[in-house]
Amino acid sequence: MDIPIYIFLYLYLALVALCFLFVLINVYQIVRFSVQKFLSFLLVAVFLAGTVLIVFFSYNEIVKIDWNYSFFLPILVNPNGNIIINGI
Repeated sequence: MDIPIYIFLYLYLALVALCFLFVLINVYQIVRFSVQKFLSFLLVAVFLAGTVLIVFFSYNEIVKIDWNYSFFLPILVNPNGNIIINGI
């Protein structure tokens, strides 16, 4: 059974979208419920800068991969529900 590796890219993008939602909630809570001082704005800026850096380095690694490859998964399930491992 061949599994294309772009499936992992889609799973990763779904997790990035979920994390982006949490970032928005976190920034909203910091801005809305913190005391409006320089320290709260500095905290938001550091948090957003760290998030941008993580996304930047992640993107630089993702573009190096050829997403057209697939890999062979030697586990099969027959109609009876038994798991068959090829070669064993």
